[in-house]
Order: sequence, then structure tokens, then C-alpha cells
Amino acid sequence: MERIVTGASLALLSCALVIMCLPTWRASWERSGGTVGHTYHRWFAAPIGFFDMVAPVTMLLTITLMITVLVSFLTRRIRWLTVAIGLAGTVLLTSFGYSDQAASRAIGAGIWVAPLLGLATLLLVIGKLLPRLKERAGQISW
Repeated sequence: MERIVTGASLALLSCALVIMCLPTWRASWERSGGTVGHTYHRWFAAPIGFFDMVAPVTMLLTITLMITVLVSFLTRRIRWLTVAIGLAGTVLLTSFGYSDQAASRAIGAGIWVAPLLGLATLLLVIGKLLPRLKERAGQISW
């Protein structure tokens, strides 16, 4: 069952990474004359000069999460570190990546990245707790 859960989680993370490779991150700034300019970036190419670290850090966390999920898939053991990495990426993006008032944010298909990360993390938690639930179910006498 752990293989099914980690495989599904890996598929969701792959979808999130594909979206991150598309120009779905918008940076905004005020031009002279009061107009607002927008540029659209891939998540790994966000303008770091403006201290916009949400997109690159989230992408780095997603890649790290994919590597740890792949190791979990091969070893058939999900670690709490894997769950923590997924939770950190989800919380970071949800907190700072969707505000209309922010200088940069996810747009278009990019709005689906946080739900995909959250769902993958939830599947990992289920996969982590599933052996314990099976163990307890075997101890119950009907």
C-alpha cells in the first residue's frame, strides 16, 4: 500500500513541477508615472534581485520532496522528514504566494501548485500512518 501512496504522491509532485517550469509566476513593480509593470517568469527564474524568494525556495523544496518520495518509494518506508518538507513547501507557498497585494505571486496554472503539494503531503501522512492502523486493527478482538 505504501508503494501506491508514494507513487500517487510522486505523480502529483511531477504535475506541480511541470507547472513550475511554465511562466506562471508574476512579478509586479511600479514604473515611473504611476503605471504598474508585470513580468512573467518560470519559478526558478523569478527576479531574485527583488528578494523574491518564494518561488525558487518552493521549487527547491518540491524537488527535494520528490527525491525523498522517490527514496521512500524504493525503500518502502516513508519518513517524517519527507512529510515535513512537503508541509514546509505548502505552508510557504500558501502564506506568501497568493496575495493580490504582494509584489509577486502565482498566476494561471500556478494557483494549483499549493493544492498539489498539500494533497501529496496528505497522501504521505496517510502512507506513514497506514502500517500503524493495520497493526492496531489486528489487535482488536471482535
